[in-house]
Amino acid sequence: MFKMQIVLDEQKMTENGYSSPDIYNRLDRIFESLNINKTSKGVFEGKGTPHDFGNFGGAIIILKRQNWFMPLVNTWLWHTDTGIEDVASHLRK
Repeated sequence: MFKMQIVLDEQKMTENGYSSPDIYNRLDRIFESLNINKTSKGVFEGKGTPHDFGNFGGAIIILKRQNWFMPLVNTWLWHTDTGIEDVASHLRK
């Protein structure tokens, strides 16, 4: 089962004029549009379908293109069948 965990820097949100509920609601809408379930704040799980891999890949592409997203990320992990990938570290290289 695929899962993605995102933790954002609350202080950076405030410093940049964002509200935490607004930003997390944006995340929720992005994942919902990709048919991925929210299980808790910043945690999203696939539905166990063959489409999950592509749906999470789509989420990564959408999020990395948002100019507000990467500066706010503390933790961005993708849990797959083969392990855990640190998406934030990979994209910051």
